[in-house]
Amino acid sequence: QIGGNTFVVSSILIKSLFFIASKCREKPIRTEAINYLRSMSRREGIWDSKVTSTFATAIMELEESDESGLIPEHRSLRAIKTTFDLRKRQGKLRFGRQQWIQDP
Repeated sequence: QIGGNTFVVSSILIKSLFFIASKCREKPIRTEAINYLRSMSRREGIWDSKVTSTFATAIMELEESDESGLIPEHRSLRAIKTTFDLRKRQGKLRFGRQQWIQDP
């Protein structure tokens, strides 16, 4: 731990919380995972808690479609390209929607 920040070589905690925040279909669970990421000042390899909380928030906001708290599967986003600047703790995320085939 250096100056209130934690650096860890393994990447299980942040990666797991990001997966939950970006893939879970239930808003309260996603929000809690994002809040955990945002409250940390932690870096695990290339995974930075602040950057991933920002990415997950953007994904959640784009996927939300109504007030029910459930996100329909057809609004799901997938990452196309990510870039990180670890020194500046910034990143860019390009994403798109998956094409879903509906039954006739």
